[in-house]
Amino acid sequence: CLTSESLGGRSANRGQCAQACRLPYEIICDGEDVDAGSQKYLLSPQDLAAYALIPELLAAGVTSFKIEGRLKTPEYVANITSHYRQALDQAIQGHRVEFTADQIREMEQSFSRGFSVGWLQGCDHKALVPATSSAKRGVLLGEVTAVSRDRVSVNLQCPVQAGDGVVFEGDRLAQQEQGGRVYHVCRGHDVLTEPVASGVVELTFDQRSINLREIRKGLKVWKTDDPRLNRRLRESFAGPTPHRRVPLSLQVTAHAGRPLIVQGTAANGAVCHVETEHVLAVADRHPATKELLTTQLGRLGGTIYELQHLTADLQGTPMIPHSILGGVRRELIGQLANSVPVPTRLVSVEPMLPQLRSALPHSQQTDQPPSLLALCRTLPQLQCLLETDLSAVYVDFADPREYREALAMGHESGRTVIPATPRIQKPGEMGLFRLIEKLQPPAVLVRNLSGLRYFHDRAIPVIGDFSLNVTNELTAEFLMQQGTQRVTA
Repeated sequence: CLTSESLGGRSANRGQCAQACRLPYEIICDGEDVDAGSQKYLLSPQDLAAYALIPELLAAGVTSFKIEGRLKTPEYVANITSHYRQALDQAIQGHRVEFTADQIREMEQSFSRGFSVGWLQGCDHKALVPATSSAKRGVLLGEVTAVSRDRVSVNLQCPVQAGDGVVFEGDRLAQQEQGGRVYHVCRGHDVLTEPVASGVVELTFDQRSINLREIRKGLKVWKTDDPRLNRRLRESFAGPTPHRRVPLSLQVTAHAGRPLIVQGTAANGAVCHVETEHVLAVADRHPATKELLTTQLGRLGGTIYELQHLTADLQGTPMIPHSILGGVRRELIGQLANSVPVPTRLVSVEPMLPQLRSALPHSQQTDQPPSLLALCRTLPQLQCLLETDLSAVYVDFADPREYREALAMGHESGRTVIPATPRIQKPGEMGLFRLIEKLQPPAVLVRNLSGLRYFHDRAIPVIGDFSLNVTNELTAEFLMQQGTQRVTA
């Protein structure tokens, strides 16, 4: 994401990712080419998968997990969220989080460039970026053991069935990667119709999709698509029948000689209250029972509700016709649908910006003409700028040790030279601030709040750079109060 922004000006956070991480790169060190072998995708990280660390993350205080679903399929979201739900339930109950090999393969099948815990267990660049591929390949199906005129023999490492999508190992850049759908799975003279998980099988393909003459023994085969898994995942969320129902509790009051009253509350906050105009008569043969009420009122059909609990106050052996109960049930469903509470949003009654702006000290616009300041990154650039009529020059060098020479050049020419800090200050890098402080510069161009505090506390004039994100006069005033003499909008 950072590469896309820094190289091409395309922000991944705004949906404009250039996918620079998916491209191959060469390594040049000290002007010499470095042979990286098969490691061409040097900026392509594996997918983060922290399911095994969920107990530790919960113990650390994590209360919410974000599943990356942007530009993913609904099947992917159903797959990953269901597995993480299972892992969370195991961890909350105090059990170890354990997935079977089949469950891990299911997650890898939906979308995976390989799984990694990232840096949750410490920095390990090679584990995060193996650099051998940048594409989704699914799961490793096996290895080619033989190739005939119309078949490929594969020693399996995971199940395969006719209809699965596969791809053979190859250089995508050289268009040597081939793939297609499996037509038949054979063993000897038998065509296998059920999934096969181990041993050597023969796969047949549409000859138009794969040129078998380019497939050789030893190539790895990846399963890129599993139609049966996708169908099962779709069934978990698609279709007319709700897959997750909301528990409903009902309280029924049925007294002979009085109207029937039914009140209900649902787990989503919906409520209902129905009172019939019909007065209940005394039953001659079939008085109302709790079981009858549960059966009739529990027929909630294709709604999102399910009757979880019912209490009944029955007095005087009342008789309740089924038609009355059916009408009550329909009225209950309608009221529940219309009474689901809308989540509250805290909205300021009055717009806050005018109030904040009115509290700012009144400033008067000066009549001073604007002045031009320049920033340079090398000593030769600085030498050229010092020969102009610029009153001040910012210096931002890769080697901060050159700041001493830059300040001396400015002093000799009668120009102000102002060193700049890095934008990102890592722990343990305060030595750079101390180096700049020892030079006693006329001012410092600060790029982060740490630099602002450091140099202001040491009475060195501070100028705020654009990386402090001065978006309006409120931000500018805040930074001025913190000690900056000038800010960059």
